[in-house]
Amino acid sequence: MSSRAMALDEYLGHTARGGGNTFLRGWKKRTPPAVDTVIHTRAPFVALWQHNLPRIQVIEKEGEPPRREVWGGTWACIEPESVLKGQYKRDRDSGERRVPPTICPACILIEHVRRQVAAGQIKFTQPLFKWEGDEADKARVITAAGIFNGYNDKDKLTREQKVQMRKAGISPKESWKENAYAKCNYLFVVVDVDNVDDGVQVAIETTLLGDKIKEAIRDRMVAMGEDEGNPMKNPYAIRWEHHPDKQVFNEKYKAIVMPKIAITEAIRQLIEVQDPPDVSGIAAPGNVKQLRADLESHALVEFPWDEIFGPSEAYIDDDDDDRPAAAPPPESSKQQAVGSGDGDEEVFSCDKCGKPGLTAFDTECEHCGAKYDPDTGDLLPDEPKPEKRSEASKPKKRSEAKKPGAAAAQEAAKLAQQADHPNDEAGDEDDPFDGDQIPF
Repeated sequence: MSSRAMALDEYLGHTARGGGNTFLRGWKKRTPPAVDTVIHTRAPFVALWQHNLPRIQVIEKEGEPPRREVWGGTWACIEPESVLKGQYKRDRDSGERRVPPTICPACILIEHVRRQVAAGQIKFTQPLFKWEGDEADKARVITAAGIFNGYNDKDKLTREQKVQMRKAGISPKESWKENAYAKCNYLFVVVDVDNVDDGVQVAIETTLLGDKIKEAIRDRMVAMGEDEGNPMKNPYAIRWEHHPDKQVFNEKYKAIVMPKIAITEAIRQLIEVQDPPDVSGIAAPGNVKQLRADLESHALVEFPWDEIFGPSEAYIDDDDDDRPAAAPPPESSKQQAVGSGDGDEEVFSCDKCGKPGLTAFDTECEHCGAKYDPDTGDLLPDEPKPEKRSEASKPKKRSEAKKPGAAAAQEAAKLAQQADHPNDEAGDEDDPFDGDQIPF
């Protein structure tokens, strides 16, 4: 199981999401897109690794026939976190993952498709799955390279693959919606300062915002001391901001400590006295039987389902599993895109400086300049700097006077200069016309 509850110390050091809970929704659509939050002092931080997969939702309203819609959905990965952290690292020669998945059917499916595409057994743009509701124009399709984010590997796309993409109408800017790799999000239990009457709410946010919140808390603990700056011991408001128009990816989110916002008695009752909500249903491993049934029913090609689902079916006994289905989408009850709904790629913190902003395909950190291997994603060692030689060790230039024949040459030049300018004394170095023929 890769979902994991963490105390503050572990959350701050974490590197690259139950029924009945109230979710903090829609704050990115506010004007301006921001929300002031206070973290529940007894609730854990949870790292959620989830696969973004569409689902069909049946909408029932009184007096109307049931309506089927395509929604964005998530499936909680059951692979260990240590495996997921290295899911983009591959062997340079074979192309296989350094640490391959062994349990999660979604992870195994992705690798199966990737191998089939590499071997030429599945067309690069082959549609694999299709979810279609009552409105055909809102159907969602996952294609071969889309499932492993292959359309964004710009440096490795061949001319033939680019032609296939154009013919299939696939845009690299939109293909992130098909990416089924497990994405790490963070679960927070908070109170919205401007809507205290809504009570304690669960927020599932992207890694990029999660990393910004870590930075804000760390800075506060440095400035105020570890206890005074600890939001679990001394609650304070943190403003979350969304800047979707920022060109620099790392600047799309901000987290700012707001010390002047008062923590009222009503807020304290919610974050200190009231028990935090049970989030075990959200953090629970995905239901394997449900996922298999869903994928099989929406598949457009044949897959070795027993091979893909065999390890997970042996690992988890779903006969006794009464866990809920995948958690509802965190941002909107009706997502029309496969993914997180905000267009965010997964981002990671730099292994060298610790600052966020790296995507899986970046080869250099914009903050510290650390270089990453484009094939494996590994941090490359710093290039050795050329040694500076001391003045004493540098070879000394021989003066003109000490070069062979220099004395004779200097004497000859001096005699010639005196012949041309008999009034000059040994060729005045400050004379701008020294050594020139003056025509008057």
